Amino acid sequence: MEFTFKRKHNESYMVAELVQDYDSYETRMIRENTINGILDINKMSLNGVTQYNYNISRKINLEDYMSSIDIDIEVMQKIILGMQLCLDEIARFLIDERHICIDKDTVFIEKTGDNIRINLCYYPMDNGSVQEQFRSLMEYFLTVVPASDRTLTQLVYQAYDKCLKNDYTLNEILELFQSIEVEKPDIYVEPVSLDDEEDDSYEERVLERSSDICTEDYLANYYEDDRKLSFMDHILSMTKRFGKNKKEENRKYELESEDFYVDPSFELDEKTVLLTDAKPTGKLIFDGRGGEDDFIINKEIFRIGSGQNNDMILHSNTVSNSHAKIVKENGHYYLMDLNSLNGTTVNGEALCYKQRYKLKPMDKIAFATERYIFM
Repeated sequence: MEFTFKRKHNESYMVAELVQDYDSYETRMIRENTINGILDINKMSLNGVTQYNYNISRKINLEDYMSSIDIDIEVMQKIILGMQLCLDEIARFLIDERHICIDKDTVFIEKTGDNIRINLCYYPMDNGSVQEQFRSLMEYFLTVVPASDRTLTQLVYQAYDKCLKNDYTLNEILELFQSIEVEKPDIYVEPVSLDDEEDDSYEERVLERSSDICTEDYLANYYEDDRKLSFMDHILSMTKRFGKNKKEENRKYELESEDFYVDPSFELDEKTVLLTDAKPTGKLIFDGRGGEDDFIINKEIFRIGSGQNNDMILHSNTVSNSHAKIVKENGHYYLMDLNSLNGTTVNGEALCYKQRYKLKPMDKIAFATERYIFM
């Protein structure tokens, strides 16, 4: 099967075409009911071709989700549990499980706070049993789990061994992952004492550590000072004095250093290159009025968004958590939107989900309201 993608305003769709029109009990049941766990479908027929438009707005497929996070046992638990809940709901409406497409490209994730919601794709063809499809999905998981996490790697291999049996159930796989208790990090807060003696000893310790920026004479003057400045005020004052002294030393060094000049008679006899024909250097130059930074694309997969796990973190509330990514292949850079809410545009043209755009120097990119120039 082949899927294409399109975007209309802030709505995003995955599109599948079928030569035959399937108006069965299942399609009527999905159309007339809200079934949790199945992507919303808008069916259209034209000239003997039936088009299924799946609403995937504010969702990303499993492959993009796994590449945008740090994979751990808790993530795997949530994914498998979410899929089990979806399949239970689908069975409640008597929909054939072989008409559910379970693949890294057709399982969609929707983030809800710290949790995720799984959405599966109804496709009225024989896609194979759940066991067959999930076995292929486990093969994909084997390629993406971090080798540094030995416990998770062992669990995935054990799960795959179970999937090699024809009579296994998804619930057995879930129980295997839930057998490992996820440890939550303890949050330690250092107690603060209001005892005067504690405070005095703390002042003495800090003053001892500050011996490199103050002298005994200065400390003596501090205790005899009639202005009675607070302890922190004097620490700040000493820090400023130290910074001033360092600045004067640096200035003295600059004056004593030898100046370097470029010989104007030395010229490189090279052809001037048009910017649009130049080889890209992999830089994103901020072109807005806010306080965003410039970025160098220093990874094969460079993630962009407002979330803290991105390589390029943007601070506007119009930017999605996982907004876009740039993939470097054979010296070229390809931009892809990750089904963001407000979209990604290049030279004013909006990118559809999964569309790969080959970047050229001087391309103008907008991640929602944040504008950049690619160099």
